[in-house]
Amino acid sequence: MSTTIVLADTDVISEFVKKTADAHVMQWLQSVELMAISTITLEEAHCGLAWQPNTRKLALFNALVEQLHAVYPITPTVAQRAGAMRGQFQA
Repeated sequence: MSTTIVLADTDVISEFVKKTADAHVMQWLQSVELMAISTITLEEAHCGLAWQPNTRKLALFNALVEQLHAVYPITPTVAQRAGAMRGQFQA
């Protein structure tokens, strides 16, 4: 039987570092066996932590990244499709 890898976005990852995380998200995350993020999520998290520095959150985030299954690169094709989809949702 194969294991599903969950590709988490920045909103999901941010729950790990909040003082009071959303209980529903944390409950769902307990069922996740393997989690990965994209390089975009990595960049967004570091941007946020540079904008509003917080050593506790940075340490928690770095520890989380070390435990992830993978940090996936984003190809130009994926970035173009994601940008188009994001633009459609904001319209």
